[in-house]
Amino acid sequence: MPRVYAEVAREKGCYFFNTQQVASPGLADGVHMEAKSHISLGKAVAELIKKEACSSMQGAADYDGSRTKLYMRFQKQLPSAQGMAIHNDRAYLLYDSGWCAVHDLNERDERPLDLFPLGSMNEGTPTQDYRNHANQAMFGALHHGDNPIPLLYVTTGKGIGTDQDGFFYRCAVENIICTTDENGVEHHRSETLQTICYQPEGIEDTSFVPPCWGCPAFFPDTENGFLYIFSARYRTKRGCVPEGERNAFVITKFPLPALTDGSMVRLTPKQILDQFEIPSDTAFTQGGLLAGNHLIYTFGCPKLGYPDEIMVFDVCRKELTAHIRNLDEALHGEELESCAIYCGELMLNTCDGGIYTLCACPKEKAFSE
Repeated sequence: MPRVYAEVAREKGCYFFNTQQVASPGLADGVHMEAKSHISLGKAVAELIKKEACSSMQGAADYDGSRTKLYMRFQKQLPSAQGMAIHNDRAYLLYDSGWCAVHDLNERDERPLDLFPLGSMNEGTPTQDYRNHANQAMFGALHHGDNPIPLLYVTTGKGIGTDQDGFFYRCAVENIICTTDENGVEHHRSETLQTICYQPEGIEDTSFVPPCWGCPAFFPDTENGFLYIFSARYRTKRGCVPEGERNAFVITKFPLPALTDGSMVRLTPKQILDQFEIPSDTAFTQGGLLAGNHLIYTFGCPKLGYPDEIMVFDVCRKELTAHIRNLDEALHGEELESCAIYCGELMLNTCDGGIYTLCACPKEKAFSE
């Protein structure tokens, strides 16, 4: 019976505990337990909940994001706003093809302080596969020389596939330089110091699954010297997952290349340090942020029927810690693009010209407070 119950529990996604390990029927009727067994069973089940069930439930908590508030609006400089990174009071809003607009978060002026091309700006040369969609970007903690602005890591590319260097989706390490003229006007320029790509050859000789599929995104952990690629088993658009199968997110850990490794670095399967998968059907990946051990990722495009959502992954514990839903109403149906931290709060940007401050609470409290 324990073997049969364990198999059924596994199939149903339930926890299983064999009570015969700690309890037995009493002598009174040969069926019911006596006090000693009740105590042993109670302690054993409490320990199981403490170690397994409780941590798992907390790790996958559902949050309601419907109270998210508009922080400011910005004038779009190009049709398709994409990734966002924040340093001090400046929001660096990226556009499809690799242009960057700088906005003052303190003044909340809709007009940008400056608009400039990234070093990796590409409008489709030699093909649209190489276009810099700039879907995701984040600052690390590394600086080039005495530049006060840290290096910016931008996920570039737009094509699904590879060339001789690896996947079209790549990581451009940008050094943004800001100068101020005699009138106090800021001027920015950027140079690409390094391009990081992933070459898939040889993955079949490892125990890992392909870490670069769909629209992969790069997340640097500059404090600890790691680089994560966030991807999926299948593309996260409806119809891309084979019938009867479920999609999963794949998070793969590499050593972070040093700038001294050259202007082009090709990661290979042999360099994979770790990897984990999170089964999920959440669709339409966008961009995100790595904050400490937490990889925060945004999803959705309400115009096409994909709800705006956020998922938070713990890259050390290798699990999903939070799923934030119900953002569509708060974002007025705008397409959620990416996120960054400002003054201790998570800021969300949309393709439609909005920057929002996330407000999320556990779902069971959302309608009682």
